[in-house]
Amino acid sequence: MGYALIDMYSKCGSVFEARAVFKRMTDINIVLWNSLITCYEQNGPAGETLGLFMRMMDLGVMPDEITLASVVSACTTLSAIKEGLQIQSRMIKFDKFRDDLVLSNALVDMYAKCGRTKEARFYAFFGCSFEHQFATAISLL
Repeated sequence: MGYALIDMYSKCGSVFEARAVFKRMTDINIVLWNSLITCYEQNGPAGETLGLFMRMMDLGVMPDEITLASVVSACTTLSAIKEGLQIQSRMIKFDKFRDDLVLSNALVDMYAKCGRTKEARFYAFFGCSFEHQFATAISLL
Protein backbone atom coordinates (compact mmCIF):
# COMPACT_ATOMS: atom_id res chain seq x y z
CA MET A 1 0.00 0.00 0.00
CA GLY A 2 2.81 2.42 0.87
CA TYR A 3 4.46 1.94 -2.50
CA ALA A 4 1.24 2.84 -4.34
CA LEU A 5 0.76 6.01 -2.28
CA ILE A 6 4.35 7.14 -2.73
CA ASP A 7 4.08 6.43 -6.46
CA MET A 8 0.83 8.40 -6.69
CA TYR A 9 2.28 11.38 -4.83
CA SER A 10 5.39 11.19 -7.01
CA LYS A 11 3.32 11.33 -10.19
CA CYS A 12 1.56 14.40 -8.74
CA GLY A 13 4.89 16.02 -7.88
CA SER A 14 4.05 15.96 -4.16
CA VAL A 15 7.43 15.18 -2.63
CA PHE A 16 6.43 16.25 0.88
CA GLU A 17 3.43 13.91 0.96
CA ALA A 18 5.45 11.02 -0.49
CA ARG A 19 8.06 11.46 2.22
CA ALA A 20 5.37 11.61 4.92
CA VAL A 21 3.98 8.26 3.76
CA PHE A 22 7.50 6.80 3.70
CA LYS A 23 8.16 7.95 7.27
CA ARG A 24 5.00 6.24 8.51
CA MET A 25 5.96 2.87 7.02
CA THR A 26 7.25 0.23 9.43
CA ASP A 27 8.68 -2.39 7.07
CA ILE A 28 10.80 -0.35 4.66
CA ASN A 29 12.23 -2.44 1.83
CA ILE A 30 14.09 -1.64 -1.40
CA VAL A 31 10.83 -1.07 -3.29
CA LEU A 32 9.82 1.72 -0.90
CA TRP A 33 13.31 3.23 -0.97
CA ASN A 34 13.24 3.17 -4.78
CA SER A 35 9.84 4.83 -4.83
CA LEU A 36 11.00 7.71 -2.65
CA ILE A 37 14.41 8.09 -4.31
CA THR A 38 12.77 8.14 -7.75
CA CYS A 39 10.21 10.67 -6.49
CA TYR A 40 13.00 13.04 -5.45
CA GLU A 41 14.98 12.41 -8.63
CA GLN A 42 11.98 13.29 -10.79
CA ASN A 43 10.51 16.11 -8.71
CA GLY A 44 13.49 17.56 -6.85
CA PRO A 45 15.48 18.59 -5.10
CA ALA A 46 18.01 16.33 -6.80
CA GLY A 47 20.51 16.76 -3.98
CA GLU A 48 18.10 15.07 -1.61
CA THR A 49 18.16 12.02 -3.88
CA LEU A 50 21.82 11.54 -3.03
CA GLY A 51 21.13 12.07 0.66
CA LEU A 52 18.41 9.42 0.65
CA PHE A 53 20.71 7.02 -1.17
CA MET A 54 23.45 7.51 1.41
CA ARG A 55 21.01 6.99 4.27
CA MET A 56 19.71 3.82 2.62
CA MET A 57 23.27 2.51 2.27
CA ASP A 58 24.07 3.45 5.89
CA LEU A 59 21.10 1.34 6.98
CA GLY A 60 22.52 -1.63 5.10
CA VAL A 61 19.92 -1.73 2.33
CA MET A 62 21.59 -2.85 -0.91
CA PRO A 63 20.69 -0.83 -4.00
CA ASP A 64 19.34 -2.44 -7.13
CA GLU A 65 19.48 -1.23 -10.72
CA ILE A 66 16.43 1.02 -10.21
CA THR A 67 18.04 2.74 -7.24
CA LEU A 68 21.31 3.26 -9.07
CA ALA A 69 19.70 4.55 -12.28
CA SER A 70 17.76 7.16 -10.28
CA VAL A 71 20.83 8.22 -8.32
CA VAL A 72 23.00 8.44 -11.45
CA SER A 73 20.27 10.55 -13.08
CA ALA A 74 20.31 12.87 -10.05
CA CYS A 75 24.10 13.13 -10.39
CA THR A 76 23.57 14.15 -14.02
CA THR A 77 21.08 16.85 -13.00
CA LEU A 78 23.52 18.17 -10.38
CA SER A 79 26.58 17.78 -12.65
CA ALA A 80 27.95 15.77 -9.72
CA ILE A 81 30.45 13.69 -11.66
CA LYS A 82 32.47 12.84 -8.53
CA GLU A 83 29.45 11.27 -6.85
CA GLY A 84 28.49 9.54 -10.09
CA LEU A 85 31.94 7.99 -10.32
CA GLN A 86 31.63 6.76 -6.73
CA ILE A 87 28.31 5.13 -7.57
CA GLN A 88 29.81 3.52 -10.65
CA SER A 89 32.65 2.12 -8.55
CA ARG A 90 30.06 0.54 -6.23
CA MET A 91 28.44 -1.02 -9.29
CA ILE A 92 31.76 -2.47 -10.41
CA LYS A 93 32.44 -3.76 -6.90
CA PHE A 94 29.20 -5.73 -6.83
CA ASP A 95 29.43 -6.65 -10.56
CA LYS A 96 25.75 -7.32 -10.93
CA PHE A 97 24.45 -4.40 -12.96
CA ARG A 98 26.58 -4.64 -16.10
CA ASP A 99 23.73 -6.06 -18.16
CA ASP A 100 21.15 -3.43 -17.22
CA LEU A 101 20.37 -1.26 -20.25
CA VAL A 102 18.66 1.57 -18.33
CA LEU A 103 21.56 1.88 -15.91
CA SER A 104 24.15 1.73 -18.71
CA ASN A 105 22.33 4.50 -20.57
CA ALA A 106 22.10 6.59 -17.38
CA LEU A 107 25.87 6.35 -16.95
CA VAL A 108 26.56 7.29 -20.57
CA ASP A 109 24.13 10.21 -20.23
CA MET A 110 25.87 11.37 -17.04
CA TYR A 111 29.30 11.27 -18.64
CA ALA A 112 28.13 13.08 -21.77
CA LYS A 113 26.16 15.81 -19.96
CA CYS A 114 28.99 16.40 -17.49
CA GLY A 115 31.37 17.06 -20.38
CA ARG A 116 33.15 13.72 -20.27
CA THR A 117 32.49 12.62 -23.84
CA LYS A 118 35.52 10.32 -24.05
CA GLU A 119 34.35 8.41 -20.99
CA ALA A 120 30.80 8.33 -22.37
CA ARG A 121 31.98 6.76 -25.62
CA PHE A 122 34.27 4.33 -23.81
CA TYR A 123 31.50 3.21 -21.45
CA ALA A 124 29.01 2.89 -24.30
CA PHE A 125 31.26 0.42 -26.07
CA PHE A 126 33.18 -1.32 -23.30
CA GLY A 127 31.29 -0.77 -20.06
CA CYS A 128 28.18 -2.75 -20.86
CA SER A 129 27.44 -6.16 -22.27
CA PHE A 130 27.76 -6.80 -25.98
CA GLU A 131 23.99 -7.20 -26.32
CA HIS A 132 23.43 -3.64 -25.06
CA GLN A 133 26.29 -1.85 -26.84
CA PHE A 134 24.24 -0.70 -29.82
CA ALA A 135 21.34 0.65 -27.77
CA THR A 136 23.72 2.33 -25.32
CA ALA A 137 25.76 3.85 -28.15
CA ILE A 138 22.56 5.30 -29.64
CA SER A 139 22.04 7.22 -26.39
CA LEU A 140 25.16 9.23 -27.29
CA LEU A 141 23.43 10.73 -30.33
